[in-house]
Amino acid sequence: MPSVLNDIRSRALELPPSERELLIHDLLVSLDDGIESDEGVEAARSVEIARRSADVHSGTAKLVDMDEALDRVLTAANNC
Repeated sequence: MPSVLNDIRSRALELPPSERELLIHDLLVSLDDGIESDEGVEAARSVEIARRSADVHSGTAKLVDMDEALDRVLTAANNC
C-alpha cells in the first residue's frame, strides 16, 4: 500500500467505533453514483452491519438469547 494510504488506514483504525462507522458510511456513499441500484442497497446494508457490529463490540447493544428472540418473532407474527 502507498504510504499515504497506510497512514490514513492506521489513523482510521484508531478512531472509536462510532466514528469509524461514519467514515465507512461516507466512503461507501462516495462510491455510489447517486443512482438507486443494487450497489446502493449493498452499501446501505454494509453501513448498517458496521453500525450494529460497533454497537455489539462497544457494549451498547442489548443482546437477547435465541429463545427470547424466537418468542418475540412468534408473538409478532401472531399479532399480524
